[in-house]
Amino acid sequence: MLPRRPRPSQRSSDEKERLRRPSHRPRPKKSKVEQEAQAVTSAKAGAGGDVKKTAGAKKPGFARDSKADRPDVFRSDLRVFVSNIPKKVDEETLKKDFEECGEVANIKLLKEGHTDESRGMAFITFKDEAGFNGALAFEGDDYGGNTLRVRKAEAKGITPKHDPGAKPEGCNSIVIKQLAPEVVEDDLWELFKSCGSGPTHVGLLTDKATGKSRCTARVDFEDTAAVDLAFKLAGSEVKGQSFTLNYCAPRSW
Repeated sequence: MLPRRPRPSQRSSDEKERLRRPSHRPRPKKSKVEQEAQAVTSAKAGAGGDVKKTAGAKKPGFARDSKADRPDVFRSDLRVFVSNIPKKVDEETLKKDFEECGEVANIKLLKEGHTDESRGMAFITFKDEAGFNGALAFEGDDYGGNTLRVRKAEAKGITPKHDPGAKPEGCNSIVIKQLAPEVVEDDLWELFKSCGSGPTHVGLLTDKATGKSRCTARVDFEDTAAVDLAFKLAGSEVKGQSFTLNYCAPRSW
């Protein structure tokens, strides 16, 4: 049986005095972070609370490399947007040809999401201004039978405006790209019915193996004036997705 502790009234005066005294147990040791914080506080107090920060000083443990030092970050002001590239040209060939202008830091050939076919457009970033300016000089040159379009790329996050190029003389046909996979030929007949007397032919390209849409179609009209009216619909949406238009040489079906 444990001995009973004396009630407060039964304690001696010496014992009451001892209980009133503050504890002399050792305090827990401060961590290194707490010690450093206390040192900074003491330094501020010693300087009257006016502690100036050293210009350009960095906190230990938070040093970061600048963007220029990172190999995966490129200068957007040295990037060009190239369009009207022949579909047969792959990314490797395109890079090799544009390296005649200067060292290429990064290249991205845009492709159709459902077919992996080239869209005839690419972003090319150069290592220096000489290469960038050299690429801009390719504007209007013949490249694999196509008239190449080269301009400074828009800032990241801004979609470049589609450039269909010059309209061929006597053009009465258009090519539609980036259609939604759900679009069928009847949707295109309906879309362009108000362009002149309407289409004379609509052909939606499909995959021979699967029969699925390749998201590209050709539409023929009776005359070139109807083509002008059709281009006014560029950027419209069909089945919830916008599309692009390109001129096409006349053809008999």
